[in-house]
Amino acid sequence: MEAALEASGLSYSYEGRKGRDGGFTVSLPRLELEKGAVTALTGVSGSGKSTLLECLGLLRPVGSAEAFKAAGRDMLALGAREQHLIRSSLMGFMPQQGGLIPFLTVRGNLDAAFDLAASSMKKAGIAPPDRQKALSEALAMCESLGIEDLLERYPGELSIGQAQRASFVRATVHSPRILFVDEPTSALDPPRALELFEKMKDLVSEKGLAALVVTHDTALAAQCGFKRCSYDRALSSADRSVFTYEAGRLS
Repeated sequence: MEAALEASGLSYSYEGRKGRDGGFTVSLPRLELEKGAVTALTGVSGSGKSTLLECLGLLRPVGSAEAFKAAGRDMLALGAREQHLIRSSLMGFMPQQGGLIPFLTVRGNLDAAFDLAASSMKKAGIAPPDRQKALSEALAMCESLGIEDLLERYPGELSIGQAQRASFVRATVHSPRILFVDEPTSALDPPRALELFEKMKDLVSEKGLAALVVTHDTALAAQCGFKRCSYDRALSSADRSVFTYEAGRLS
């Protein structure tokens, strides 16, 4: 299966975070995010899962890497502006909190997310998807997630679980090539959590996307057949977290 993202020898270091010398490094020897597949990024709290997600999603600079390609482009050869355009046009992000613009309704968030991504696509020389079709599909996703009646509400009027589901739709409205998701089920009850993971899996498969999902819910990720990239306790130490990618499914 073709990879949407490939990285090797990637690491990010903090100064004065922890460890005997005051520094801490998050390390990823190898990762392949395959089109049509969801990969779960798992590990103990504080191991650097979100940091790794942000590096791969270009939300923070990669400290160092031997190779890093996303959506067929060499990220190490691109400048900051080019990386920004790739991030905003070909990637989608669902943070654990704050994934919605507070002064826009849910519908307004979907409109704004698509328009911002489409603008970046045009600047990058990429043809954006049809706006009406994309928004229609987003509304259908809202209905399938049980939030179709919340489209005219503002984020402050939503429960945490409702906001997370709306944030997921917002992150995918522009049909990104790669989807990055941080703890999407933390505020959902088990049935809603399973529903969201299943919808994510279906969307990724249907559209040929690749997804990387930070989660503590390894049992649910295994139930959904996600691939895995996990904290490797044997290779890690007090001042370094190492994440190991396995091409097989979680079990």
